Amino acid sequence: GLRIGAEYDMRTKGDTLSSIISVSANYSFMDNKDIFLRYDMYDGDTSVDKDGSSYIITGILLSCGNGLSVAPNMRIKSYENDSDSKTEYKINFQFKF
Repeated sequence: GLRIGAEYDMRTKGDTLSSIISVSANYSFMDNKDIFLRYDMYDGDTSVDKDGSSYIITGILLSCGNGLSVAPNMRIKSYENDSDSKTEYKINFQFKF
């Protein structure tokens, strides 16, 4: 099935207001396979233009049985001020006992 989530947070520290928006989705297309996506937008100071960043993580979650899960994924961080974005490829392992 499909699961969708969203979150919006604000924080005031002194005169600085920061915010984050996060949206996520997970789709289970077989008993042991899920596709996931998360997108975050962060603005460290809402009164300053072009100081924000965004972060995307997407991948596949494979449940191998006996409590082992493997999740190959891609992560992209980009910036509003046109700084170079960064792309990483990772594999996460989880073992539940």
